[in-house]
Order: sequence, then structure tokens, then C-alpha cells
Amino acid sequence: MANIVDLAAARSERREHDHMTGSARCLGCQHQWEAVAPIGTTELECPACGLKKGRFANPVVRGDVTWTCACSNDLFRISGQAQVYCANCGAIQEGWFK
Repeated sequence: MANIVDLAAARSERREHDHMTGSARCLGCQHQWEAVAPIGTTELECPACGLKKGRFANPVVRGDVTWTCACSNDLFRISGQAQVYCANCGAIQEGWFK
């Protein structure tokens, strides 16, 4: 009898092992390295300082205007109060929604 392979299960199993790779930078110590991480990873552990402040260095950027915090970081978060803050130092950013 032939061995029947469940294609949906095989596809799902392969997806669990998919990874992304690229240049990474630590927001804490500015160390740069080539990182490999499972798809969907947003925080990387820096191999230099050990902090989980590593980020992939080439995110998708829309438009031609970029914003940089006084600490030189360009990654931001939005709080529940619609405040934009720096993912590195936590400083609230003013002037985004005017």
C-alpha cells in the first residue's frame, strides 16, 4: 500500500521552521551583526551586551520622511493613549499627528 502524505500538514510543519535573516542593530549598545530568527520575531538578543534590544536594521519604510529620536533611534511604539514613544529610551515624541 502507498504511503499517503498529508500536504497541508507537511506545509504547516515546514512553516514552523521558516526563518528570516538580515542586518541587525542593538538599540542599547549600537552593536551590528547578521541575525537569523524565526519569522515574526520582533526582539533579538544582542550578542554583545545581552539585552533584548536587537532589531532588524532594514524595516519597511513608507514615504520619504523618517523620524529619529534624540538618542538616534528610529524605531517607535504607539501607546494606548495615542502617544508615540521611542522604543529605546522611552521619550515621548511630539509633532507626529499635527
